Amino acid sequence: MKKSAKRPPLKKLTVMTLAALTDEGLYCDPETTGLYVQVTHKRKGTEYSAENGITRSWVYRFRSPITGKSRGMGLGPCACVTISEAREQARFARKLVVGRDDPIEYRNADQQAKIQAVIREQASRVTFRQCVEQAVPGMVAKSRNEKHQRQFKDSLLKACESFGGVSVAAIDSQMITKFLTPIWNTTPTTADRLRNRIERVLDWAKAKGFRAGENPAAWKGNLEHMLFSKPDKKKQRHYPALPYADLSAFMVQLRERNNTISRALEFCILTGSRSDQIRDVKWADIDLSKRRWIIPAEDMKSGVTHTVPLSNAAMSLLDALYQSGPHHPDDYVFPGTTGKRFSESGLLDTLHAMKVPVTPLGPVTVHGFRTTFADWGRERGKFQPDMVEHALAHSVGTKVAQAYTRGTYLEARTMMMEAWGSYCDGTLEADNVAPLHA
Repeated sequence: MKKSAKRPPLKKLTVMTLAALTDEGLYCDPETTGLYVQVTHKRKGTEYSAENGITRSWVYRFRSPITGKSRGMGLGPCACVTISEAREQARFARKLVVGRDDPIEYRNADQQAKIQAVIREQASRVTFRQCVEQAVPGMVAKSRNEKHQRQFKDSLLKACESFGGVSVAAIDSQMITKFLTPIWNTTPTTADRLRNRIERVLDWAKAKGFRAGENPAAWKGNLEHMLFSKPDKKKQRHYPALPYADLSAFMVQLRERNNTISRALEFCILTGSRSDQIRDVKWADIDLSKRRWIIPAEDMKSGVTHTVPLSNAAMSLLDALYQSGPHHPDDYVFPGTTGKRFSESGLLDTLHAMKVPVTPLGPVTVHGFRTTFADWGRERGKFQPDMVEHALAHSVGTKVAQAYTRGTYLEARTMMMEAWGSYCDGTLEADNVAPLHA
């Protein structure tokens, strides 16, 4: 507060006497202890602006009970604050001083509390869907797999269908339990993965100040007492697979189906690939002259480019598709009806339509054909396990071992995939397969 010269106390403070004050200085209110009228003149470079260059404002002067120093607290301009209002503020400030509180600090704290209240009120309007839209891009930014990015967001959008319009501050364990229970009953692994993603979004919301308290999607000490058992990640998941002894007959049945999705499933089996990789394959990824399929790193689960040798059976399939019409490098090898990727359930729907056999683990799955290939390679083909794992694009050995293993057994895998293609055609018996060593 700018120091001003003290003027003699006023005999009486009225609207008339207040308007008559023109000389700079502090004028004491005779009826209220500590209340002053401060008169200042407008000068060049200052922000004062009043009629005739004179500004009158209220000031309450006191000695801080906390620091012991003299302080002045502005109460507003006289043009806006009446005499009675100024006196009321001054009396309240004096009560604070008597109670050992600093009026300025009290007012600052009150203003801060009001600001926080406004912030909390605004935060309470932020919905879970808005948090998902803001948080997800940063969460998946480091992922090189576009499929993972898409799945991450799509799964959370399913949660938004349930409580996306609810304020993120109001979401509790009961809402999350109600949403997750049906999923947990059928696919607990998927449900737990979704629970973890919801938990991350709510953690982000708390960090941003949109909610407070414990995370209602947390497992330990929370949902573990409300949902079913959590999936055992150490327990290997086995996909129902067709025994390789039955594969030749199945391939005959599959080749009788004359449609693109059936050819896609056939190619999936011949190459031992994942279904999403089959959906993503484009002609630009196929090198017909070198008989190679180069799967880009962004389409691989490991994030590393993978080369698949193409057998005679696989090449015959591709040649037939390529000869059917002109193809642009960016065209999908197995397009859907609209020319884009075919449906995610397309391959599985084909299996269901063929009425595949039911194994002890359940009906045969598309992913299970990778198991069929692996079993054939190790048991009947007599191929080295590491070579089979490389063909499946699995990591082999420890991190240290991987650092010193730079080869991918491409030449040996070419012979193995040719043998596998012949076995699928029924033209190669197991006894005719020569064992290959890495």
